[in-house]
Amino acid sequence: MAKQQPEPWLRGTRTEVDAVQRAILHALDLAWEDIEVWCGELSDAELRAALELSAKRVLAFSPANFNDERGVGKRMLPTNVGGLLVHCADHTQRHVGQAVITAKVVMGMRQLAIT
Repeated sequence: MAKQQPEPWLRGTRTEVDAVQRAILHALDLAWEDIEVWCGELSDAELRAALELSAKRVLAFSPANFNDERGVGKRMLPTNVGGLLVHCADHTQRHVGQAVITAKVVMGMRQLAIT
């Protein structure tokens, strides 16, 4: 069994990027790695474009705006741009679990169709 790498945020990568953007990109990297492992049999068209576009959007934010205040939801609960970006990365991680389960179901259904 091959030695597993540490999670992306522990690899010392993306050091050229602001810390908040780096944390978000590392979360997207981890999501991508999990998707490749668990959803690898699904087509690239079904997977790749969304995470690549998300990374480009993260890099488009200026670190100078991370502390800009924002409101969330109908009640406009207080947060800031950086907090929202980190929340998006965290939320992505949650959905990777859903993607893994969905991929397992789809692959299981493929097997049933073959037999």
